[in-house]
Amino acid sequence: YARPFVRLDLEASLRQVDNRLAARRIAAPTLVVAAGKDDTTPAWMGKRIFDAIPHENKRLLMLDEAGHNNALRSQGAIESYCKFVQAL
Repeated sequence: YARPFVRLDLEASLRQVDNRLAARRIAAPTLVVAAGKDDTTPAWMGKRIFDAIPHENKRLLMLDEAGHNNALRSQGAIESYCKFVQAL
């Protein structure tokens, strides 16, 4: 309801941050978690970060029914996370 009336001003230093640039420097095995019902960090942003990671030892965990605050507690998230960590 309030979304059309909310204004968010970011400091200049934060407006200049592009996480895709940082992702290009990642060399370690990487798990990117994206939640389909996340209005704070939309899933497409997670996909862009995933795509920017240059190596193949990466995984995108797309949780279609999860939101921003419950993604890691959603169905399948814990199992997928544990499988990723155990494979390291």
